Amino acid sequence: MSKVQRERDPLLNSSRKSSGGSAPSSEIMPDRHVSLSQLSTLLGRDRNTIARWPDKGCPFIQRADSNIPWIFDAAAVVKWLEDQATDKALAKYESAEGNATDADGKRRKAVAAGIRKEMSFR
Repeated sequence: MSKVQRERDPLLNSSRKSSGGSAPSSEIMPDRHVSLSQLSTLLGRDRNTIARWPDKGCPFIQRADSNIPWIFDAAAVVKWLEDQATDKALAKYESAEGNATDADGKRRKAVAAGIRKEMSFR
């Protein structure tokens, strides 16, 4: 990204502080509060999709109303998306009780038996 692009980027400019010296990273990069359209651009997702996320548990700063725009904390939304992806991946391998499924157990047993058999041939 060129210097001119960085200067024009509202997200980058909103996080800059006018402190004269070296500042800790938490002061340089505070929580990023972005609008729905900005978040849509950042994540490469459709605005309508993102507008439905709060109903599914996505964190937000301000819910949209007739004259009030959506405001999101971009870092919190990204963390929420990561958590959702992790939960979805784990759900494939766990039962409702949180244990490994029978199919997963059988697969692991078959892999272990194959390794044991291979080791016995050496």
